[in-house]
Amino acid sequence: RPVILAADNNRNPLCVGLLQIDAGKLQQFAEITLRGGSWRGLAEAVHARLGGKAPVGMYLCGDADLRGKIHDTETSWGAYQAIAEHLAVLWPGLTVELRVPRANPLVVSRLEAANRMCCNARGERRFLVDPSCRQAIMDREQVRLDDNGGIDKRHDHDRTHHSDGTDYAICALFPTGHLRQAGTPQIA
Repeated sequence: RPVILAADNNRNPLCVGLLQIDAGKLQQFAEITLRGGSWRGLAEAVHARLGGKAPVGMYLCGDADLRGKIHDTETSWGAYQAIAEHLAVLWPGLTVELRVPRANPLVVSRLEAANRMCCNARGERRFLVDPSCRQAIMDREQVRLDDNGGIDKRHDHDRTHHSDGTDYAICALFPTGHLRQAGTPQIA
């Protein structure tokens, strides 16, 4: 099974979740938080976390804002390309597939998609988090909405990064058809 690297748009700390899909369920088995890290350092941390064993393949999912963080051109994948290049040095022949939208889904759409994976209308839990992923669990427990329906990022700078990354992965890998991207008109 491919490993899914779920990233948020932050440089300090760099936060990613490592996930896999098994029997239709998304399972987060690890998280990485690097303070003052680099994209190369992130790739090395992923390599170390997987014990140097090459995954079958890898999906890079995450915040669309990371697409242009290194090179500012329409065709560039920015930071994701840098991460993929560093991973290819560590694992020659690794197939890395970028699953990043051109624009992020609206926050409310992203949260609804994540909540449906956590527990849908039939009571099915299709997103599972290993207990060792403490930051991801604290995000799910502590992140709150602000007065405008967005995510409150003011009270704790360390919150939201892991859950944002996994939420982007959920939207990319389990599309519902109900997701709207920022700038998309809402039909009333």
